[in-house]
Amino acid sequence: MGYIVSCYSQAAFKEFILPSEKNADYSITIRSNYFGIKDDIKVQLEVLDGKWKIKRTRQYSIVQDNHQKESAALDDQVALTLNTVHQDEIFMFVRRSASSIHPFNKYILSGVNEIRIGKNDSNDICYDFRNMVSREHARIGRSGDRYILKNYSQNGVYVNSTLIMDEIELDFGAYINILGLHIVYLGEIIAVDTDGIEVSINENILKPITSNEDVTVYMDNREKKGITGGITYHRAPRNYEKLDSDTVEIE
Repeated sequence: MGYIVSCYSQAAFKEFILPSEKNADYSITIRSNYFGIKDDIKVQLEVLDGKWKIKRTRQYSIVQDNHQKESAALDDQVALTLNTVHQDEIFMFVRRSASSIHPFNKYILSGVNEIRIGKNDSNDICYDFRNMVSREHARIGRSGDRYILKNYSQNGVYVNSTLIMDEIELDFGAYINILGLHIVYLGEIIAVDTDGIEVSINENILKPITSNEDVTVYMDNREKKGITGGITYHRAPRNYEKLDSDTVEIE
């Protein structure tokens, strides 16, 4: 069991996996060129007997539940804001996970014209976090042979770690984050990380793929766009076949 700390700015998003320590000082660095802030921020953490907490420094103050704190415990579903001396804000969200590497649930996107994402029960992907997800937060819609993500929320959507406030065409492997909800676009498939969060998916619209199904995904968008060179993929969703535990006799 470990902790994943998600950090959001007005420009970018990144996750940090905390190490398996029991008694130690630790720090994570919020890079200014990545997060679009004025200066690098070194976030000071401490773990005692396996319990993590964040400590205030001269670089930032800690605000949790509208109260400033000298330190704050980090546990599952904890949210807080770092206010820097340069008036930048970093929102932090903590999630506990059994493993930083785990399979995503995959769904068939082929034949689906639109997916609605938000906290209302009428959405195809229903999710909320601390009432920060909008009733209709975003939509993924088909446009010809492409899919376009449109944002409808003041909090925006992060695609490949960059904040999107309007719309963007999704490329194969696009990594979508909505305040802890992780989605990966795989052409005719989308993969959703449901580990450790409460999310409801309308399986009448998005048909789940089981580990026994053979689904081929053709990566032809790069050829259509004339894109060459290497590709950087985000964490790959995967299903693992069940191992055979029967005894085998070898003569």
